Amino acid sequence: MEQNELYSEIVSGQHFVMTADGFYEMTYNARPIGRQHDALNSIHDSVKIDAGVIGEVAGCPTALTIGAGGNMHITTTKLKKLRLNTSYDVIEREIDGSPNKWLSPTFCNTRENNSENLCLEWIVPDNIQLFISFFMKKEGPTYRPENAYLYAMYKLDDGIVGKTTHVIPVSNLYEDSRVCFGEEFASGKTALSTCQKNIDLFYATPWNSDIRSSNHGNSTNFFRYSVDTNEQMQMIGDPVDNSRTFSHSTINEINHIQLTNL
Repeated sequence: MEQNELYSEIVSGQHFVMTADGFYEMTYNARPIGRQHDALNSIHDSVKIDAGVIGEVAGCPTALTIGAGGNMHITTTKLKKLRLNTSYDVIEREIDGSPNKWLSPTFCNTRENNSENLCLEWIVPDNIQLFISFFMKKEGPTYRPENAYLYAMYKLDDGIVGKTTHVIPVSNLYEDSRVCFGEEFASGKTALSTCQKNIDLFYATPWNSDIRSSNHGNSTNFFRYSVDTNEQMQMIGDPVDNSRTFSHSTINEINHIQLTNL
């Protein structure tokens, strides 16, 4: 290539890419994207910045994604546990020819059925990656969440975490994994402290059945506890078979790889 070659001359020539499968010819085309001011604003708003892991919330690594021209801040925390504050049913079922029974959450609180709540922790198994993402608007020095999403990704047979996102079978999640947040979101002075406040609220609020867990899979297979000791028991079957997939354009663009190995 000669010095100071014009761009028009560069793109007007033939260009080839050599791969193991052979040669490919490169071609170029252009499409209109609007007037200068509108196009630049559109490009600016669509760019997302991966700020990486910014700290820990309750011992869980948290990453930050900045989008929408710097106005939208998304914290994504890899959760190590869920706190299931609800009533529980005894499930009795025959498995491999033998009778079995265990406790599973109903996601109904005491105000709904006059029963007693248990607050049992569900430790996330090794083959599941569980995330909660808060979508926050930055208003001056204040971060104010607008939505929260709870979702999972599963390890494949080769041990690599897949990119498919799943709604796990808990209640109060919409079809796109958005949390029907029982409490008002808490604001904060930093993205990390705001994330911390709202995860604390998330853990402290009892579950209810406003949106049923059965919309998203089989919770009695997913969440199991010993009737005698309340100890967590192994899931029945593959988590893929016990939950439902979903797609969300912004969540799909979040860099989860930085969190999956932590």
